Amino acid sequence: MTDWQGWIDKDAKGRPAPKPRSPNTVRLDLALLGHMFSTAIKEWGIGLPSNPVQNIRRPAPPPGRERRLSLEEETRLMQAVDAHSNPMLGWIVRIALETGMRSSEIRTLRRSQVDLKRRIVRLLETKNTLPRTVPLTSASVDIFRQALANPVRPIDTDLIFFGEPGKDGQRRPYNFIFTGFFRWLLVNGPAFTNSIIQSLARIGEQAAGVSSVTPSGIVDVGFMIWKQAINNLSAWSPVDSLVGAVLSAAIMLLLALVAINMLLMLIAAWLLAYAGIFFLGFGGSRWTSDMAINYSKTVLGVAAQIMTMVLLVGIGNDMLSTFYPE
Repeated sequence: MTDWQGWIDKDAKGRPAPKPRSPNTVRLDLALLGHMFSTAIKEWGIGLPSNPVQNIRRPAPPPGRERRLSLEEETRLMQAVDAHSNPMLGWIVRIALETGMRSSEIRTLRRSQVDLKRRIVRLLETKNTLPRTVPLTSASVDIFRQALANPVRPIDTDLIFFGEPGKDGQRRPYNFIFTGFFRWLLVNGPAFTNSIIQSLARIGEQAAGVSSVTPSGIVDVGFMIWKQAINNLSAWSPVDSLVGAVLSAAIMLLLALVAINMLLMLIAAWLLAYAGIFFLGFGGSRWTSDMAINYSKTVLGVAAQIMTMVLLVGIGNDMLSTFYPE
């Protein structure tokens, strides 16, 4: 292959790609393959006459992105960040607009990296791992002065934009908490929880070969067995009648306990779906994300218990409904 067009139309396994790859993706893939062949030839001593990737014509690099916020967008953004209770969010956003620095570069800044007299910021850890110096505008200098004079700065950190201590007691940089997705999740969470529980319950019903299993249906089977035993009472066989009545009463009591247990599990599922859904909101922060994870585990656990109970009850009901009347 001496042309990149053949590469751009195929996936990693050589099959036709569902959609053409971008030129930059092709350049990165070819660079990786070229490095692999060069390493094999120079360091591993593989007997190849030359690097075959060097003969492949690469696509032209795409133009760089030049996207700036419009005046209206910037105004709405500033209004949103100014409404936040923590002023550090507004300072970070304004510094990003003034300097073009990445959020990770701004959040990890320490006081020793900012020189307001020379109006520069020295970045030590960047995306390409090379340090660089960023000039500051007059507006960004004023913002840094406000951030450095933050009256609530703790004495145990040199970070300009600091967060709360983690579980290990170490204070880390200020962390953004994105609430948009979790608000959507809170709104639709009950529907998701109900869908999970109902889906697993339906799997249990299909596996048991029954159309529906409800607490009232379980009790109805018990009453049906009891009624059948009463109708079969005979003065000519008092022992058999007594054993049948006692056995049917025990089965009815057992099925009533199963129905109560199933009803309690359904109530727990309902409480999880509607009363406990607010635990998902804690997933927006890494310090409280365990609460959201544990909530999801609890939902799956209750759903699995309901599925198992529906399966066992469905099989038991079918056996009792067909065998005992006979």
